[in-house]
Amino acid sequence: MCLKMWYKGWPRGVPLLLANSFLMSIGFYALIPNLSVYLTHSLGWTPLLAGVLLMVRQFSQQDR
Repeated sequence: MCLKMWYKGWPRGVPLLLANSFLMSIGFYALIPNLSVYLTHSLGWTPLLAGVLLMVRQFSQQDR
């Protein structure tokens, strides 16, 4: 299936918004492992402390 035919009926901004959302998700999920490596290797934190920090960040961002 051709990509152009896939979104033919959509307004022009929809593919741009989908691409933006995809790239933001990739960037976010690439940040978390790199942040844990940075915290443990560069700053000298223990893996437990880095894990607690990332856990608190995850739980504080949950929607209720």
